[in-house]
Amino acid sequence: MKEHPVCLISYSWDSQGHKDWVRRLADDLIQYYSIDVKLDQYELHTGADIMHFMERNIEHADKVVLILTPAYKEKASARSGGVGAEWSMISQGLYNAQTNQNKFLPVLRVGTSLESAPLYLQSRAYHSMADDTQYMVQLDTLARSIREVPLLAKPALGPVPDFTSPGLDPLLRQMKELANEQALNRELDRFLTSAEGVELANQQVQSLYTAIEEKAQLYNAQPDVDIHFSTERTAPAFLLTIDTWTVVLNWEREFGNSLTGASLHVAEWYRRPTLRGGMNVYHPSNQPRKCHSVAWSFDLDRSRKPIWRSGQETKTMDEMVSDVFHTLILHSTSERSSFRQ
Repeated sequence: MKEHPVCLISYSWDSQGHKDWVRRLADDLIQYYSIDVKLDQYELHTGADIMHFMERNIEHADKVVLILTPAYKEKASARSGGVGAEWSMISQGLYNAQTNQNKFLPVLRVGTSLESAPLYLQSRAYHSMADDTQYMVQLDTLARSIREVPLLAKPALGPVPDFTSPGLDPLLRQMKELANEQALNRELDRFLTSAEGVELANQQVQSLYTAIEEKAQLYNAQPDVDIHFSTERTAPAFLLTIDTWTVVLNWEREFGNSLTGASLHVAEWYRRPTLRGGMNVYHPSNQPRKCHSVAWSFDLDRSRKPIWRSGQETKTMDEMVSDVFHTLILHSTSERSSFRQ
């Protein structure tokens, strides 16, 4: 992929609000991800040749992002207006580019795929941007698709198998893999119940708290962002607060020399609670309220790298940090008024 990929955005003028959202999407892709977006709102002026703009950019763009709404589907299917003419070129491009299926990227903005995607697109995987509370995360995922930088890396090819070897028996391989997993489980269990395992878990908790503090400082230092995080750290707990919302992380252990029963409790609070040992008197209307809580146990993955586990879900330390801030920012932005509201 080139340094500045060219991306055309195809959409319908459903409303002024929809046009503004599309322009914000284009602005963000340009400013934050260095993607050369072609958008009619930027480039078409009175007297411009609309058909030439469509033909040139559909042909030469590295990617074409299709913003799917019921109105887009209706106009495309009826070949009505600019969307209809553009869709005629896009559908031909889809047919011609069957060997390059990644050029056209459907983005679901409103409704379901059945309601908003033209027939030719309904069998294709789409990227959803229908939830505005997830906009920044969805924007990053879309930018990765445009730049062809996947979230997950495909593993390298293994060696060519020798099908004449008796050791290639799939049942034997399955039994060997199971034996290896059981041996690894025993090894990890021994470590996690040892003094070394306890020390590593304690270090990881402190590293997690430090990473949250550093990220809070980074956010607070941004001059053009009207948010402020406050932190409080009193072993074994940690508080991160923005506005009226707080996330409390509390590392609880039953035994000093084992991780048996140990867990990191991550709780969302409306209003700031007092850490253990402190005392506050609250007016009934200002009483802190716990809204959600999850207990995470310390563990190691197959590569013996530290992770946090809750049931079948696992997270790295970086993912734990990201989730804490994502939770608080969502709560904070939901309480704040948007522009002129």
